[in-house]
Amino acid sequence: MHFVPTLDSNDAEPDDRPSQAIDLPVNSTTQGHIQYYYDTKTDRADWYKIDLPVDGMLKLRLSADNNLNLVQFKLFDTRQNVIKKGIVAELRQKDFLIDGLGSGKYYLVIYGKGWHSYSSYILSDSLFTYKYASDSKEENNNLPYLATEVKNRQPVEGHVGFLHNKGRDSADWWKINQTDIYGNIRLLFSLLPSLADNTLQGLQVELYDDTLLAPVFSKILNNAADTISLEGLKQGMYYLKITNAHPDSGWNAYAFELRSNSVLPVTFIKFSGSVINNKPILEWISADEINCKGFEVQRAQTACILIQ
Repeated sequence: MHFVPTLDSNDAEPDDRPSQAIDLPVNSTTQGHIQYYYDTKTDRADWYKIDLPVDGMLKLRLSADNNLNLVQFKLFDTRQNVIKKGIVAELRQKDFLIDGLGSGKYYLVIYGKGWHSYSSYILSDSLFTYKYASDSKEENNNLPYLATEVKNRQPVEGHVGFLHNKGRDSADWWKINQTDIYGNIRLLFSLLPSLADNTLQGLQVELYDDTLLAPVFSKILNNAADTISLEGLKQGMYYLKITNAHPDSGWNAYAFELRSNSVLPVTFIKFSGSVINNKPILEWISADEINCKGFEVQRAQTACILIQ
């Protein structure tokens, strides 16, 4: 596709090094010139700074208006690691998708190919986010002692493998207080596909009763919805480690819910008792009832004996 942009402004100079980078707000567009000669020097590079407020996928759109020269870019994290690079041919426009980015600052440099590759360009950025929220803004649950406790029937959401300025968020740790006398629990997982190509990436799930030893359970989940059923677990605290199946390059947005029989299948909102005309009156209201057959009222005949 040939593209002829109309440019009527240039990027603010000087911006030829990271310390001079121009702020490029999320979901915005800017214009610039590269490799033009003025003020006794050639403008070799234009630097921009992008601050992502949340995890997600960044889309960069770059167009070049010179019919002879190319425009190139590189995207860096704050540790100067190259995350993405690309090139746009003359009189063309191209989109670049960078998925699995964590919240934080990133630096983008625009430059030409060769010493005489001058061109004008248009640059825009857009952020696309995942439905499931990150488990921690600062990703501070990557060690067992930082694990957050999961409550029964209270879904949690998380991100793992997203690239942050401190490096890739390689692991999420959660803890489960197993109190069921039979040791039976279920973990109901949901995985979201990649925003870039709509594919599902594998999620590694490991359960530990001692984080210094091998896991008591391990499985890779590859479906949008998956259930892990565990039986015969002794009572006590367990630690759940979640990673991407390819921790060096992959990422996941996920949610899961703990289902345990350690609590009643009924959630009460209110229970009250009173005596009217010498008759006991009991009233209760429940919020939900799961596999509940009915209710049985008992009274104490003695301190230790209950009768129906």
